[in-house]
Amino acid sequence: MSNFRIEFSNPWLLLLLIPAIALAQIPYFRVAKKYRRTRNRVISIVLHCIVMVLCVSLLAGISFRYTVVNRENQIVLLVDASYSNEEQKQEKDLFVNEVIRRSSEYTIGIVKFGYDQKYVAEFSNDADSLYQQYTSSGDPDTSATDIASALEYAHSLLKYPETSKIVLLSDGLETDNAAKNVIRSIAAEGIKVDTVCFPNPTKSEVQIVGVEPPEENISLNDAFEFTLDVQSNFDGEMHSAEVVVYDNGSEKSAVSVDLSENEQSLKIEHAFSEYGLHELRFELNVKDELSDTIVENNTYFTYIYLHEFDRILMIEKYAGESTELQTILEDLEYDVDVKNVDSDRASIPKDAKSLSAYQQVILVNIANSDIQPWGFDQVLNEYVSELGGGLFTVGGENDTVNGVTVPHAYNRQDMVDSLYQQMLPVQVIDYTPPVAVMIIIDRSGSMGSGEGSFLDMAKRGADSCLFQLNARDYCGIMTLEDTYTEEARITPVSQRNELREIIYNISEEDQGGTVFSGAIQRAGMALASVDVKNRHILILTDGESSDPYSEYSEYIKQNNERGITISFIGINPSAESAGEMKNAATLGNGIYREADRPEDVGALMEDDLKANAVAEISYGEDFRPAISSVTNVVDGIKEEDIPVLSGYYGTAVKPGMDVSVSLEGEFGIPIYAQWQYGNGKVGSFMSELNGVWSSEFITDDVGKQLIGNIVKGLFPMQDIVPKDLKVSLNEDNYTTHLNVSTDLGDGDIVEVTVTPLSEKAIAYYGERMISVTEAAGYTRFDFVIMCPGLYRLDIVRKDANGNVTAELQTYKTFSYSKEYDYFPDGADGSEFLASLAESGKGAVISRLNPSEIFLTFDNALERVIDPRLTFLILAIVLFLLDIAVRKFKFKWPHEIVRDHRMKKAMAEEHRTTKS
Repeated sequence: MSNFRIEFSNPWLLLLLIPAIALAQIPYFRVAKKYRRTRNRVISIVLHCIVMVLCVSLLAGISFRYTVVNRENQIVLLVDASYSNEEQKQEKDLFVNEVIRRSSEYTIGIVKFGYDQKYVAEFSNDADSLYQQYTSSGDPDTSATDIASALEYAHSLLKYPETSKIVLLSDGLETDNAAKNVIRSIAAEGIKVDTVCFPNPTKSEVQIVGVEPPEENISLNDAFEFTLDVQSNFDGEMHSAEVVVYDNGSEKSAVSVDLSENEQSLKIEHAFSEYGLHELRFELNVKDELSDTIVENNTYFTYIYLHEFDRILMIEKYAGESTELQTILEDLEYDVDVKNVDSDRASIPKDAKSLSAYQQVILVNIANSDIQPWGFDQVLNEYVSELGGGLFTVGGENDTVNGVTVPHAYNRQDMVDSLYQQMLPVQVIDYTPPVAVMIIIDRSGSMGSGEGSFLDMAKRGADSCLFQLNARDYCGIMTLEDTYTEEARITPVSQRNELREIIYNISEEDQGGTVFSGAIQRAGMALASVDVKNRHILILTDGESSDPYSEYSEYIKQNNERGITISFIGINPSAESAGEMKNAATLGNGIYREADRPEDVGALMEDDLKANAVAEISYGEDFRPAISSVTNVVDGIKEEDIPVLSGYYGTAVKPGMDVSVSLEGEFGIPIYAQWQYGNGKVGSFMSELNGVWSSEFITDDVGKQLIGNIVKGLFPMQDIVPKDLKVSLNEDNYTTHLNVSTDLGDGDIVEVTVTPLSEKAIAYYGERMISVTEAAGYTRFDFVIMCPGLYRLDIVRKDANGNVTAELQTYKTFSYSKEYDYFPDGADGSEFLASLAESGKGAVISRLNPSEIFLTFDNALERVIDPRLTFLILAIVLFLLDIAVRKFKFKWPHEIVRDHRMKKAMAEEHRTTKS
C-alpha cells in the first residue's frame, strides 16, 4: 500500500471542530482544579472530544484513499478470422506475436471470431505456449463477421473488469448484429476496448448486387426483362462475361455481356411458360479469371410467383355501353363480369374484401355522383390503395344540360373535392396548358406618355396579365419602336415581382416609330428555346405600324410553323390598323381584340390567355394520339399506326406526382395516364370506348392491342385477397426477423415453419428443420438461413384447441453473406473501429506499434475506504461510554488487581495473627 491520504468531500465543515472542542472544554475548565483532575472527569472530556472529532469528520465527508500494485491486468486479443480479412492473416499473426512477447506482466487470452467464436488460447503469461496454441488452432465459421457477439464472448471471459482490456483486430466490416449496441455496456463495467485496423488490399472484383423484376405485369409466354445490377472495380477496360439464368433449377438462357467499371445495370430477357412459383437464379461467369476473386457473390437468387389474373368487374352507367370493350377483353381471354351501376347495384360487392374476388375493376362512364352516395367510392379506395387491386376508368355517353353537351364521367363540377378524383392520375379541372408568352409593349411616339396614355394602359394591362399566369408558366417582356428591346428574357412566372418591376420601369423617353418585324422575329426566336408546347406572342399597340404588313407577316408565318401563335390587343386603333392587326392575328392562329379604356386592356389580355384553356369536352374532329413516353402500353407500337379518336375530355396530369402518360393530345393533354395509387394502380382513358368517338380505335388491331396493354398493366402483381395474417421480414445477414400482425384471442398461438425449396438448400439442411425461435408473444420470430436458395415460410394461427384459424404462405431468398459483399454501402472499417474504441473508452492502436496497447494500462489500483459508518458507530459507543463514566465509579484493571492483592495479604495476616 502507498500514497495513503485522507480526503473530505466538504472540508470547510472541519471548521466546526473549533466550536465543538470549545463547547467540550469550557465546562471542564470552569470546574475547580481539585475536582476536574479526577479520573472520571479527565476520561469524560477525552471521550467527549473524540466524539466531536468523529461527528465533524462524518459531516465533512471523510474518506481514506491509497494505491496498491495491480496484479489483475488481463488482455483478450479478439482476432477477426473472417473471410473478408483473410489476406491480412499474416500481418495479424505478427501483431499477436509481438503483443505476447511484450506482455510479461499481464495475462493474455486469445479468441478468434467470424460468425462464431473460438477460445484458442486460455489466459496465461507464457508467451511460447500462447502463440503455439494460437497458430495451431482451427478457425471459426469465417463466412460472416459478428463483432457484437465476439465482444460479448470476450467480456464473459474476463474476471477483473476494472483492470482488463479487449483488443479487437479486424477490418471493421461487420455483417451481423451491431457492435455499437453492446460496446457501451461493456465499457460501463470498466473494460477498455482498443481497436486495431487491418485494412484489406484492393483487388479485382465484380459482383451481383441485386435483381430488379419488371414493374409491369408479366404474362404467360411473353418476354420481359429483369434488371441485373452489377458492381465492379475494373480499371476501365471492358471485360467479357456471361449471365446464366436458371428457372426452377433448369438453365433457360445464357447471355453474353460486357462489364465496365463501377455500377451498371444489365437487361436480361426471360419468359415464363407456366404459372406458379419460379425460383430464379442468376450466375455471373467472368471469362477473365483475374478480374474476379470472390465467387460467392456471383450468384443471386430471387423469385416470382406468376398468378393467373383474369377476373374483371366492369361497371357501366348506361346499358350496352361496355359491350365493345367487353368483347375486346373476352377475345383476350379475360373473364369479364358486367354490372349496371343502377339496375345491378344489389349484386355489386359492398366491401373491399368481397371486391377482391376480381383483380381489376373497369368503370365505364361512371361519375362520382353514381358511386359516392352509396359509399362505393370508399370501397374502391380501399380495394386499390390497401389491397392492391387495379382500376381503369373510361368515358362514355355524355349528358345534355340546357342544350349543352357535358361529360357524364369526367364532369368537372361533379369531381370537385371528391375521393374519386383523388384516386385518378388526372385532375378533372379547368385547365390551361403550360404557356410561354412574350408580351411586347409598343412604346412608340403614338402611344404617348404619362398617366392615362396608351403606353400607361399597356403597362397596367401587362401587369394584370402576369397574375393570370401560373408558376409553371414562362413570361418575357419586350418593347418596340423603331427597333426592339428585350427588357426581360423568358423567365419563370415564379419571379413575378421582378417582371412587374421591369414593366413599370419601361422608359417613356426617346420614342420613335412602330416597327413590328424585328420584335416579332426576335420574340419567336426566344420562345423557340422554351420547352413548352404552348408558346404565344401578345402585342399591345395602337397599330400605327411603320413597316408594311407584307414584311412582318412573313415572320408571323415562320413562327406559326414552329407552333408559336400571336395575338394583338389594339388600343384605340384606326380602322385601317385594326383590320391589318386582325389579319395578322388570324394568320398567327391568335385573336385580335380592341380596348378603349385602361381597364379593358388587362381583361382582354386575360381573355386571350384563357382562349388556350382546355375544353371540358372536345369532339367532332379526328386526331391521332401521340406517344408521350415509352411505356409497356405503347411498347413496340409506332405512333403513326395508332388509330384516331374524334373526341376527348380535357383534364390535366396531377402536378408533382409520378404519373405515367402514354398517350397525349395537343398541348400535352393526357389521353391515357396511369399511376401507382397506394398498393394498386389506376389508369384513366380520356375518351370513350363504345364506338362513338372511338369507332376506328376499337376495331383497329393496334387500338385493340393498346386496350389489351392498358388492362394487362393494371392487374396486380400478387394475390390481393386480404389475409388475417400479415408479415414483414427484416433481414440481418443470416438472421431473419419475422413480425406477424394478427389478432390473437385467448389461447391463440402463431406457428412458423421454414422449408428449403432449392436443391442446394435441401442438400445442405438434409432432414433437419430450420430452427425458428419465438422472440415475443407468438408474433415475433427469428430464424437463421446460411445456405443460398429459395425458402417457403408457412405461418398459421391456431386456437386453444389446436385448430387452424388463419394461414399464410410466403417466400424468401438468400443469395450470399454480407461477408462476400465487396462494396458494402457506406462502409469505412477504420472509421467504425475508431468509433468503437471511443465508445469503449479505449484507443485506436497502430498495427505497426503493438506496444501502444500497454500505455493505457494502470499498473497501480486506487482503493477508497469510506469510514463514515464505522465513525458513526464509534461515536455512538464512545458517547454512551462517556455517560457511563460520568454516572458510575469504576476502577482501572491495575487498581482491581492491587485491591485484590491487598485483600489477600490482609486475609493472610489475619490468619497468621489468629494462629
